[in-house]
Amino acid sequence: QEARTEGPCIRASEWYWSVTSGATPAGNYGCELWLSRTLSWKGFLADVYIQANDIVIVYYDHRHLLVSVRGSAVVADFLVAHGPHRGSSDLQAEKAYKGWCRHLRDIAARRQTPSIPLFVMVDSNIPMPELGADTADAEPSHPGVYSFTQLLARMSLCIPAVIPGCAQG
Repeated sequence: QEARTEGPCIRASEWYWSVTSGATPAGNYGCELWLSRTLSWKGFLADVYIQANDIVIVYYDHRHLLVSVRGSAVVADFLVAHGPHRGSSDLQAEKAYKGWCRHLRDIAARRQTPSIPLFVMVDSNIPMPELGADTADAEPSHPGVYSFTQLLARMSLCIPAVIPGCAQG
């Protein structure tokens, strides 16, 4: 999720661990990952929960957050990212998306154990099809579509879809 909070840090609320990359000094960008403190995972003998010492921020900047969770409840990596906006020209935007996708791939390569599941949550700022729609419905003229779909293929991730009613405005 995009956030404008200070960081990097791991904060606790009553219900969540909030892992934050931090916004710019001007209060722009920033990513957060929220992990439940109250939903249990079934362990062998008892319910288990994510603890603060299970969470490690592997990498962060104002548009990216790579988090490793290693505990009795969860063993996974989470990559949260916020893509560039279109910009003033298609050429400028295409260059920005290519660089952003390359950087995102480099961040994912920092993972300590590539065999651990990786969950990638990205606000790409690229118009994509609604859930259940044909992926050919993505806006082909958007300068980031090619770079982003190539990134997904290189990382063996599926083409994203937008859930109707959730991505408005």
